[in-house]
Amino acid sequence: MKKQQSALSKALMYLSYQARTRKEMTKYLEKKEYSKAEIDEAMTKLQEYGYIDDEGYAKRVSEITHMHPAKGKNSMPRKLNQKGIPEELIQQTMETYDETVDEEKALVLAHKHAMNNLDQPWKKCLDQINRKLFSRGFTGEVIHSVIRKLEYDPDVTAGRDEETDARYQQALALAYKTHNKWAKKEPIKGRLRQRILQSLFQKGYESDLAQRAVEEVLNNPEGY
Repeated sequence: MKKQQSALSKALMYLSYQARTRKEMTKYLEKKEYSKAEIDEAMTKLQEYGYIDDEGYAKRVSEITHMHPAKGKNSMPRKLNQKGIPEELIQQTMETYDETVDEEKALVLAHKHAMNNLDQPWKKCLDQINRKLFSRGFTGEVIHSVIRKLEYDPDVTAGRDEETDARYQQALALAYKTHNKWAKKEPIKGRLRQRILQSLFQKGYESDLAQRAVEEVLNNPEGY
């Protein structure tokens, strides 16, 4: 009869694939049906050798997150919790994390999104950036700071001004087209205004831009 591999040997093989936490290793050995005494003995030796080190594991997760171009501080707790890292150690890891780099990473992501979505209403664009950064683990403080910087970014400002001018001209053209279609059918100015606004909203134009276009058309119906 083949002798069962020792719990320590089995654990060392499991570690050869990647680092493990204490909880992961304990669960693995339990699944392999080793006794509590065998598991305790193996875990003691693994910790003595430095092969099981929850503090070191948490530190590596922090370092990896720090270097990842699209992940922030708040992405760590869930991962560490799933791996069985004690809550106290998770809090310690969070407290020692340097968020300076997170702000730099978040600004790059936000700037790219803003420049790729210049044709969208600014509020919608900011909402998308907020959700995107939040889902990737960036804190509220970092997101708030990044959005504030983005609003004064010269590239974004110039791009949005240019896009807004072009979008306004498109809205104006549609407003005049709608006006010309309904001017005789809707002699009451208020109802004509609603017709034009409705056509603009249906095409996705934001309220302030649509209102500007309608006012220009009604004040200068022959101007286009």
